[in-house]
Amino acid sequence: MGRPNVGKTLLLLNFAAYLGVSEVYRRRGSRDERAITVATARRELVSQVALKHLDGLVVRVNGKLPGGRDLTLTDSAGLFEGVHPDVKVRHAMAETLERVFAAEMVVHVIDGGQASIAPIDEHLAALGGSVPGAWLVVANKADLAPDAAARELRHHFKDFPVLTLSAVTRRGFRKLKDHLLEHMERLG
Repeated sequence: MGRPNVGKTLLLLNFAAYLGVSEVYRRRGSRDERAITVATARRELVSQVALKHLDGLVVRVNGKLPGGRDLTLTDSAGLFEGVHPDVKVRHAMAETLERVFAAEMVVHVIDGGQASIAPIDEHLAALGGSVPGAWLVVANKADLAPDAAARELRHHFKDFPVLTLSAVTRRGFRKLKDHLLEHMERLG
């Protein structure tokens, strides 16, 4: 989860491909899911345009992790400051927050190429403090970010693990996978 255009969807899709998943599920409504390939999802859902999609995207990593473990990853709508004027966007944001409270782990994606941290990121981090050990900050777009930006994010979010990666180049995916596996081990 995170603000619009921080690279959440591309990160999810390229990470799914990195884990060996070729098909993802596009969720429309609470029960309707349609299987699509990762490549199709990239074409249809990844864009520089904010709010390209408001429906959910689910990745099931079944049996592809060590020990044949399963993992479900979900995409979310971007979260805005304040009350968005579009009711569909407000509904998608509410669904995102519902998923946060039901999740065993939350990956809070931040645009690592931006020097500023938005108030919404501060609010989300405060929420993350209520989920001990289950909140990970990901500074995406490392391919565009100076090292100083990553250091600033680590300093600012010192209460949480911070991974620097790039959804485009897939740099840092190994560390993300290792972090998820460690968290799954702690859960049992």
